Amino acid sequence: MKKRLLCLLSLPLAAALVSGCSLLEGPEPAIVPPKPKQPGATIFEVGDGIVHGVKLNDSSNPKLPDSFQVTPLTPELLEVRSIKGGIVSAGPPEVMRVAGIVAPLPGQPGFDQALLTTGRWTLGEVSIEQDDKFPRDLEGYRYVQVFFKGTGGETKDKELSLNRMLVRSGYAVVDLNSPSTFTKFPSGSWTWYNDEQYARQHKLGLWGSGILLGQRLPPPAPTVAANNDDNVQVQTGVQPAPPAGAPNAAAPGAPPGAGAMPPGAPAPPQPMPPPGAPGGPAVKS
Repeated sequence: MKKRLLCLLSLPLAAALVSGCSLLEGPEPAIVPPKPKQPGATIFEVGDGIVHGVKLNDSSNPKLPDSFQVTPLTPELLEVRSIKGGIVSAGPPEVMRVAGIVAPLPGQPGFDQALLTTGRWTLGEVSIEQDDKFPRDLEGYRYVQVFFKGTGGETKDKELSLNRMLVRSGYAVVDLNSPSTFTKFPSGSWTWYNDEQYARQHKLGLWGSGILLGQRLPPPAPTVAANNDDNVQVQTGVQPAPPAGAPNAAAPGAPPGAGAMPPGAPAPPQPMPPPGAPGGPAVKS
């Protein structure tokens, strides 16, 4: 009985000792919630910075094609055939120019990659709009913007601008020289230039290969022809003037050939040597 009472009394004492130890160790640390992950770069809004032109196809208009089929000749030049009622036109294709961009030309670095990308995106049916203010370039090609459907991710089944996507992916740059209303962005929007900067910073497409396109190349250093003896600049293709007093020397301001001797004319008299010189008159003593 005494032993059982002792055990009962010892239990509260043990609990107090454990509680005292926990008080000496301090309170439990507060639980800190984990930091949320920063969102990664999301896809751009496909409608931002898109200026629409004149539609060349409209399935609701019986006078216009439903869509087009294109074959890229270069990333900028496309062979275009119209599609109506699921039938591709049998006539000769029309060549149109992708407006607002500069891409590699045949034989230039990056041409094959840019052409392959253009062909992959335009596989199937596309829609085309023509620039309403600058409808054609100096060679007579239509200035157009081409739209294709996205096939995966956040852009699946969304209408994408081929012109802008070539810039965004690093296979073209914004054309700074040729006029196009497609690059005259709405107020406050510079999306295509932002896309070019994005591709450059992330080394996408040709930027990742160190390939600079024409309008982004630094201007060449001027070359100067120089005289090998005294390193003085000289003009090429200019004949040196004859010395003053020469038979063929023309007077200042005279027309070319004014100092030339006519055929058959007698030779001009030569000056006499001074007296006493060899060949000169004798000197009287």
